Order: sequence, then structure tokens, then C-alpha cells
Amino acid sequence: MIPSETGAGAKPEAEGPRRATGQPREGPSGDGGPSSGGGAGRRVDLGGLAEAMEALPHAGQVIDIDTLEVAAFALLKVLVGGGLRIPVKREGLVDMDILIKDNDVVFDVNSLQFGEHRLKVWRLVFAYQGTPIMEVGRGVKNGTRIYKLRALRLLLTLWAQGRKRRKATAATAVNAEGTASPGK
Repeated sequence: MIPSETGAGAKPEAEGPRRATGQPREGPSGDGGPSSGGGAGRRVDLGGLAEAMEALPHAGQVIDIDTLEVAAFALLKVLVGGGLRIPVKREGLVDMDILIKDNDVVFDVNSLQFGEHRLKVWRLVFAYQGTPIMEVGRGVKNGTRIYKLRALRLLLTLWAQGRKRRKATAATAVNAEGTASPGK
């Protein structure tokens, strides 16, 4: 029996191990077609890739953003330890540099222009809580409209939420310290 499969549906070893050659699996007729006998498509054996992925210790677990961030930082540190500068320049659109050094990622915009938009069918709307902040495309005067007061309100809301979150985190830390030392 194959070790990964047990029960009534287990395959006997007489079928042999799976091939990792990338060649089509031969069907019952030996013509290289699918096992269902016929059909226009061919099945390709991936050499038990699905079984190998299931056998990994962390398969099925969701990777959180903190782990992904640390892994990306470690990879960049190994590849480009002294930092990285990526110039991005598109005539009539943007002239900027992306600087990556240590723990900092800086988007240095030298020039940003909104040229004539080519959207004739679509209208893109960036909204916060159902209120449009920016509109681009079809039916918008001059191709782009930014609601400045709404954008300011969005920035102030984000700032206030961050401030509340920091205060709540600090209060939780103070409460945790107070309950950790009963000798006071």
C-alpha cells in the first residue's frame, strides 16, 4: 500500500511509484491518454506534488503578514545588503525612485503627472465608507477629480484611528504589568 493512503480506497503497490518525469501518464490502453479512456486532453503526472505539499509541516496554515514581512526583509538583506535604488520613469506619467535600505522603503516622487486618460468605458472611483475620494475615467471632467476635503477627512480619520490603537495597546500593556506583579 502507498503510505499516504489508507482504508478502502488504498492503491496496491503493483501500480508502481509515480513518475516525476513530466511525461503523460499512460491510460489503460497504453496510448498516453487519460485513464478515462479517450478524450482530447492529456494528463500530466506531476510526480506526487500534491502529496508532497500535504506532507509539509505547515501546509494548510495561513501565512500572516508579519511572517511574510520578516521573510522578505531577510531575503532582501541577503540579496542586496547595501540597499537598492529602483528608478521608475514613464514619460508623461511618473518620474520616481524606490529606495530600499535596511528597514526603510522610500518612494521618492520627483514628478507625477496625470496625462489624458484613455478610459472611455470605465470610471474608477476610490471611496472610503461609501463616500468618493477620487474619480478617474469616463464622464469625469478633465479625466480626474479629487475631493480634497474628503481626502483630508480620510487622512484625519486614519491618524485618529492609529492614535486610538496606540493608546489601547499602551493601556493593555499597563494593565498587564499591574496584574503580573501582585506584590505592589
